Amino acid sequence: MKNNYDIDNKISEPEGIFRELEVPCSKSREDAWSAIEGKMTERPSGRIIAFRSHLLILVAAASIALLAGVFSAFRFYTVNVYCPEGQHLSCSLPDGSKVEMNADSKIAYKPLWWRFSREVRFEGEGYFEVQKGDEFTVISGTGSTEVLGTSFNIFSRDSEYKVTCLTGKVKVISFSRAEVILTPEYSASVNDHGDIVMTKELKAADVHSWTLNMFTFTSRPLDQVLKEISRQYNIRITLKSPADYIYTGHFSKNRPVEETLALVCAPFGLNFAKISEDEFEISQN
Repeated sequence: MKNNYDIDNKISEPEGIFRELEVPCSKSREDAWSAIEGKMTERPSGRIIAFRSHLLILVAAASIALLAGVFSAFRFYTVNVYCPEGQHLSCSLPDGSKVEMNADSKIAYKPLWWRFSREVRFEGEGYFEVQKGDEFTVISGTGSTEVLGTSFNIFSRDSEYKVTCLTGKVKVISFSRAEVILTPEYSASVNDHGDIVMTKELKAADVHSWTLNMFTFTSRPLDQVLKEISRQYNIRITLKSPADYIYTGHFSKNRPVEETLALVCAPFGLNFAKISEDEFEISQN
């Protein structure tokens, strides 16, 4: 009877059974639960350190990319200016230097990089007035010109390259690396071989008289004179009977194109006909 009573008593008290089944432990149940909760809420410090390291790497990479972008903007950002046919333009550079651009001319420079390098690329015809300072370089297809502070005229069209010094000193360098230094009233022309030919201008001011809409030619091939007229009036001229005529004279752009063509054609016995508003044809009488 005693055994039955004990079993019945334990069944009616289930906690007594589980207490007998508990694994012996040196900690109380409350201490064990506290230890487990502590582990559950503990932050894994190793992963946080790794995350912060990756974040620092990303920030550093972004900073480097930003600096590279800023440097590229400073180094390569370029301003391009084009003077179309029939017009003249005045271009001011970051240091106050000025360029008078003749018709059908173009210039390119880097304004953000200017304090490190005063360099321009130029094609066409331009009259430069350069402020004193570090070396100033004009690069064209056939040659380049270097100055510190001076005024000069550059003619760079097709394969022809001519520089005329008006004030100061100018260094002219050809594509073959030949070079000369010009003083006022001297010109340098680069030939097809890269050699430089120096000449003294009898009337140096005539070289840039185009800035005043006056055009002077001395012993120039007629086809080159007609090309200049085409540029100044923004027209097309066809010479039906090409000839090796050499022209010396001058004209003003302020007169109508018909008067200019008559003035140029008369010495050679040539006639011109107006085909349309912007097209003319020249032929032999």
